[in-house]
Amino acid sequence: METKDKPFNRPFRQSPIGGADGEKENQPDDLLKGKINGFLISYFSYLVWGLAIIIFVVGLLLFVYPNYRQLDQANRAAKENLLAENDKKADYLNSIINLKKSFKLVKAEEVKKIIAMLPSGSDASGIISEIERIALRNGAILKSVKVNAEADRSAARQKVETEEKAEPPAGIFEKLPAGVNRLKIEVSFGSINYPVLKNIIKTFENNLRLFDISKIDYDATDNKAVLIVYSYYLK
Repeated sequence: METKDKPFNRPFRQSPIGGADGEKENQPDDLLKGKINGFLISYFSYLVWGLAIIIFVVGLLLFVYPNYRQLDQANRAAKENLLAENDKKADYLNSIINLKKSFKLVKAEEVKKIIAMLPSGSDASGIISEIERIALRNGAILKSVKVNAEADRSAARQKVETEEKAEPPAGIFEKLPAGVNRLKIEVSFGSINYPVLKNIIKTFENNLRLFDISKIDYDATDNKAVLIVYSYYLK
């Protein structure tokens, strides 16, 4: 009678580790590693250059570009300032041109009045003659006239006056304009009352020449008055 081997009587066989199937599984990994190594070896120099370019661009963005923006803003501000200054100069030039055109439209008689108001040169003798006519016209006696040239009021203010108070400044010019000088005139009148004094002051104010009365000392007891008057002229 034959006996057959039962399944549990068969010897157990363990499948070999790292056999043909394991080798097949490791082959794709080895191929991939080989390709990566080959790529790195072939393109290593390109990768280095690419990395250097990236670092360079990042450096530009972090350091150079902010400085460039600051310089650009400074240049724009300077350009705007230059344009504004140019506009001011253009406006000033246009005003001079318009003033010249307006001056050409002024009549010759008006020009003569302007010249008489602010003549070229001091003309002290002409001023004395005009004051004599003012006194004669108002019935006053002209006792004396003193004419002194003054270059600048600021220099006179720096002097320390000990015996008498400093006289009040003339009211037209706090500071003399460029090209303009001034004469200080001290006029002494006698035989003068208050109404006559008022007429004399009014005559000075309405005179064609520019007179500026700075100080008036009136003595009603002795009927006399002293006027400090300023007159102006072009250098």
